[in-house]
Amino acid sequence: MNLTMESKEKLLKSILNISSVEEVFSLFKTLNYPERYLKTPPQDIPLESFNLEKKIKDEITGLYPILDFEKKVHAFLIKARKLTSLFIRIISQAVLQRFTYSLLIFTKDYTRMILVYPILNSLVGKHQKLILAKFVLVKQELRYKTADFI
Repeated sequence: MNLTMESKEKLLKSILNISSVEEVFSLFKTLNYPERYLKTPPQDIPLESFNLEKKIKDEITGLYPILDFEKKVHAFLIKARKLTSLFIRIISQAVLQRFTYSLLIFTKDYTRMILVYPILNSLVGKHQKLILAKFVLVKQELRYKTADFI
């Protein structure tokens, strides 16, 4: 998808204005996702829906569905107290147990957002390896190339 300079500016402005779950939701509107796939309004999902240890649940301050594309592809916003690699891996694994294709957006305060696409890669035998494709958005470091990537 080739973006015009005007589209890039609109997208970057939308990202810079994110300070709430509603604005993450609005970003998907800016990206022209059909409204029928967007979860309106985004509401916190009970953490009991996922198989997580108590100490991991305690680190999550909000889990919000943003997108449900024909029950096949999902996007979630996960607000957390900390964003360690281990924490992101544990949450990604838990989401993959329920949803095969998901985009996970992790943040503490919206100044830095980590977009994660978790993939289970089949290896020889019955073993599967979790692979996390990550893209880190730091508001202070946004460039036009960021808009092209998104």
